[in-house]
Amino acid sequence: MIQRLWLVTGLLALVACSRDYHPEPQATGEQIFQAACAECHKPANNGSLFSLTTEKDNLAYLNQKISQGSWLMPAFKQFSSDDLTKISTYVMEHSDLAEQ
Repeated sequence: MIQRLWLVTGLLALVACSRDYHPEPQATGEQIFQAACAECHKPANNGSLFSLTTEKDNLAYLNQKISQGSWLMPAFKQFSSDDLTKISTYVMEHSDLAEQ
């Protein structure tokens, strides 16, 4: 029963975030985040989006994560490299560095 609930919750989250959003060329990182990510990723009480480790606080990691997705996060393969740079930069600027 609990496994089924997790599966349904995961599928709903995936469907909720998987719309076919294509940013306008002039869209900022914040605008892309609000349109594609904010539905599932809410800021913490301190306003921080994520707590990133030093190995994840870089453009290469975030670009790959956004474009390829993961278990519960859809892939945003339609984002151009410019879109990925904008949103990844926005995420890094609005996230905390996690203590390891």
